[in-house]
Amino acid sequence: MKFLYGLVVSFLLSLTVISTVQAQTLRAATLHFPPYSYENENQKADGISVQTVRKLAARLGMEVEVEVYPWARALELVRKGSVDMLFTAYKTPAREKFLYYSAVPLIVQKVSLFVNSSSHLNSLEDITLGKASTTATRRKVSYGPVIDNLIKQNQLVNSFTGNDDIHLLELLKGKRVDTVPLSQFVAYHNIRKAGLENDIREIQPPVQSVPSYLTFSKALDHKKLATQFSVELIKMRKDGSIQKILDQWLAQNRL
Repeated sequence: MKFLYGLVVSFLLSLTVISTVQAQTLRAATLHFPPYSYENENQKADGISVQTVRKLAARLGMEVEVEVYPWARALELVRKGSVDMLFTAYKTPAREKFLYYSAVPLIVQKVSLFVNSSSHLNSLEDITLGKASTTATRRKVSYGPVIDNLIKQNQLVNSFTGNDDIHLLELLKGKRVDTVPLSQFVAYHNIRKAGLENDIREIQPPVQSVPSYLTFSKALDHKKLATQFSVELIKMRKDGSIQKILDQWLAQNRL
């Protein structure tokens, strides 16, 4: 009887532990970056990356509250430990000082340069070999080493910085800048949304493919959490769960 009682107590304790794990709610920050992350018509975070992160958390028995912020603020929140997680982030030496990165990318983005339809620029070489071209970028956003270095070396002169991709595209339409770098599918989504299909074109091929990661706050000592999510993310890639989410969302976002 004592043995049976011990088993019952152990079972109930295990349920308590499981319940505690399941009740854990993480705070995540992301940016307005459709179709990857944005606020839907109900003012709730949604998109490819958001759905993937929620799926990951659910598979780990956790919940995640996702809020959309301007990117500079999102970075500051995770740096200070005001949120547990941040996505999606390119890997840079400066960010690695305050972020733990997932072992594999959450998504891999193709970054392209977009120009006015009447522009004489037709290749990356036109930009790097000619006179310095002007560009407009998102505040505190990295576009990968190729474009980041072009801006750093003033081969691309960053004449405007803002928080809204459609505004950047409107500057391009008005010929106030020569080119705008954007994640390919983000650009497709916003160009179509703003009705700019006849005003803007993409320089082919894309400049580079850039892995974008799920990240965790070092201020909150989330190294273990980063490992847990990394293991599950690898499983989701292998079992096709991530590809299913991508196929569902990206099918309607090509020009």
